[in-house]
Amino acid sequence: HATKPPRLVPVGQVMSALHRELKGTRVPGYTSMYQFYKDGIHLNEAGSYLVGCTYFATLLKQSPLGLPTAPYGVIDRALAEVIQKTVWQIVTAHPDSGVKIKVEK
Repeated sequence: HATKPPRLVPVGQVMSALHRELKGTRVPGYTSMYQFYKDGIHLNEAGSYLVGCTYFATLLKQSPLGLPTAPYGVIDRALAEVIQKTVWQIVTAHPDSGVKIKVEK
């Protein structure tokens, strides 16, 4: 019998891509991925939201666009949108996520 290949939830790749996005100052007040940590190790609310969106997109194979932020605390709406878009871009591009966008012809 055929076995399914393991899938990857690309949280690290999303964080790296978001770090590059924030350097372009697309979200006022956010310039670095380091702002997603409460200390040197633990993620804050925005960091936890990023992880949640990445798992949502990978496991359910659905875009996280429009996901609420309330369960994670107060997160700036513009930042949440950049997180959602970055997550979907990375998850759909990563070959090991198992998520592919169906292109209409």
